[in-house]
Amino acid sequence: MTSKLTCGEQIAFIKRKSAHILVKLYSYLQNASVDGRRDIWQTIRPLFDAVFVLLEYDPSKTQKENLKCFRRKTFKQFMMISKRTSTAIVEEMLGVDIEKMAHKLVTECKKQWEEKEKT
Repeated sequence: MTSKLTCGEQIAFIKRKSAHILVKLYSYLQNASVDGRRDIWQTIRPLFDAVFVLLEYDPSKTQKENLKCFRRKTFKQFMMISKRTSTAIVEEMLGVDIEKMAHKLVTECKKQWEEKEKT
């Protein structure tokens, strides 16, 4: 994140990393089961965690929507499903509401910080 708490640099990094993994593992993904493809996508999912915090604090709806859209896009690429697949279907396949996940992550981090201050 930048000093202005924007996630552009992190998203650019995730794009490069996911594209690299996709190219390297494309032949595997073509023959893999749906579960195998999802497992490979799970290797880049943690890269999104750093930007989820912004969902809790950033008032910009555009940035939030861009992040959600980009996450769905990478998932579709790794699952090798159409770009036109319904957002609702993709969200169901992902199985996680990222706004709830962001809230949970922020809450856990605050709790850890408070416990650390006590010691």
